[in-house]
Amino acid sequence: MPVLVYTGEGEFTKPHEREQFLEVLDKIKSEFGNSFERIYVCYNFISSVQIDMLIILKKGLIDIELKSYEGEVMGGENGPWYVKDKDQNITSINGDRNVFGQCKEQRDYLFRNLKSVIPSLQNQKIKEEVFRTMIDSWACFKGDSKYVERLGQGNVDMDKNRFFRIVNTNNIIENIQDVLKNSKHEFSEGDIDSIIKALGLKQVTDDILPNPQLGQRNATQYTEIIKEFEKKVKQEKLDLNKAKEWIFQLSLNRYHTYTPLGNMEDLIEIKFLIFIGIIEEVSRYDRKAHSYEYFYDIKNDDKSMDLAKAIIDERIEERKNELFNIVNKYEERYFLISMLRGEFEKLGNTNELLLKFREDFDLSSNYVPDLDDEKLKGISKSLGIDEKLLYAMYVAAHSPQMIEKSREIYEELLKAGLGLRNHIPGMGEDVYDYSFPISQLLKKLNLENIIRSISFVNLMEYAKWQMVKSSIGNDSTLNLELLKNKLERMGINDLNDLKIHFKKLFEQGNHIISNPESSYSKSKILILDEKGFYSYCDEIMAELVGKI
Repeated sequence: MPVLVYTGEGEFTKPHEREQFLEVLDKIKSEFGNSFERIYVCYNFISSVQIDMLIILKKGLIDIELKSYEGEVMGGENGPWYVKDKDQNITSINGDRNVFGQCKEQRDYLFRNLKSVIPSLQNQKIKEEVFRTMIDSWACFKGDSKYVERLGQGNVDMDKNRFFRIVNTNNIIENIQDVLKNSKHEFSEGDIDSIIKALGLKQVTDDILPNPQLGQRNATQYTEIIKEFEKKVKQEKLDLNKAKEWIFQLSLNRYHTYTPLGNMEDLIEIKFLIFIGIIEEVSRYDRKAHSYEYFYDIKNDDKSMDLAKAIIDERIEERKNELFNIVNKYEERYFLISMLRGEFEKLGNTNELLLKFREDFDLSSNYVPDLDDEKLKGISKSLGIDEKLLYAMYVAAHSPQMIEKSREIYEELLKAGLGLRNHIPGMGEDVYDYSFPISQLLKKLNLENIIRSISFVNLMEYAKWQMVKSSIGNDSTLNLELLKNKLERMGINDLNDLKIHFKKLFEQGNHIISNPESSYSKSKILILDEKGFYSYCDEIMAELVGKI
């Protein structure tokens, strides 16, 4: 069989990628299955850039970036890309990431890392400049999607960038045939073997590709616990969905009321959950209200917490497609950063973490809450993320630019039923408590790949300026020693770069800060114009946010 399938990691992190890959693979097998020359179809191999799919032909390499969008595709060599669907709705592709830039980056990676291992390049049968022309990088969209040029706006010059194409699942075969027909150069069998070896690929011999391992936790881990619970609820002829919903909500946040829930006729499920010891009810007398108040929580014992974890995992597994659509829409790295703001609490006696915060999404706030060392270590251990990197993401997540993106992500998660929001009486109509099962959500993602996609340098620089803004005291001073201590937690060990910026800002003569080189500015700098200083920081951060 001339169509051979290879993989590196052996799994897909996103359902849509697996579905799209299998559709393309079936068409390749159908078209080329009886041809004489072999075609190698590779997916999900480990590299410093994410490569969804690679087709290795005797005539060259075709890198495929899979996109789960359908419609008219628009975008240029810089800036965001969009898709207009059949209903004329316009959606940003992967947040603000540039599709052309993605494909170019992947092509450059393949060129850099393969040119030294291919025998035909080493013996000069193929020149480096020729090898570069043998690497294509395409973005493959669904259905009959097509690229549409926009009048008066930047578009990709396809004649100049012949390696790049927008293809779809319906015309990808004719595009592969075009490469086979028109390429004037060929790899030897030894070249192809060297490419496969260099990329760390292994052949998939099964007829069915491995199912996606969406996260580190096995979705069936708590199957028996859930089955036992479902049996008890069904024996009582109660509403199973209501019972599970109560457990999900109370796992994320305790419920408070002045009316005992057990006395309400339409809440018989919670009566039963209290009766079997899954939920506990605590009451106390409120002297101001002249009434008893009642608190409901998941009981903090192994049996109840195992059930709570199981029900949260079950819900995330059932709605994983919605989760990955959200992640894909806003881009993985921004989704991860957005889930690292607020307070982190343990789910009862378990090692799972909940993200909790009270928020009115005031975009004028520059405050970064303290995160103590023990909690930082605990989160780092739970998620498997380096402490310095984690703290930098935590700081970045509290910037106004990120908060605005986070608000949209939280709304999407709430619509998908993957979080909880409660209004706070007496705190204003726009103030809510939010809670998300952060560790269980993030374990569904391939965090290693996401972290590899982050530019550490740009993230650190972005977080540094957010910390500068957050460190201005009520007396309008910036304490440099305190700032230095905070920056050290993310691996920045000196303020030399900042001092150069402060000097230039002072020399502009706009009276934004005091003279940073004066004797009284050695430990503190006075911010004379806070609005102007924040604007200066925001301009720098605006240049960095899209490059994280």
